[in-house]
Amino acid sequence: MANRINPNSAIVYLSIFLIIVLSSVAYAVLSDSLLVSGTASAKGTFDLEFQNATVVSEETDGVDENNTTAVISEKGNELTVNVADISFPGAGASIFSRYCKCWFNTS
Repeated sequence: MANRINPNSAIVYLSIFLIIVLSSVAYAVLSDSLLVSGTASAKGTFDLEFQNATVVSEETDGVDENNTTAVISEKGNELTVNVADISFPGAGASIFSRYCKCWFNTS
């Protein structure tokens, strides 16, 4: 005697198959990517003034921290950093500037 599939089981298997297929199609439709593009512009001047800059000795790695300097110009708008004796790729130093005024004039 041949094995026969129970009609109720066939309906259950077909229902599960259709749910999986419809879920996959719904996910594909709803997971479309969104592209946002455009430009923004502003007119005016951006002023920056450094008031303090120090080398963070705990975060220097592979450099001569005693000769690594951060110097602020007289006007306060330029910060020159000199990292001395970089000894390996990835070596560097962190500069901390706690007091930095930034403002934007739209006139």
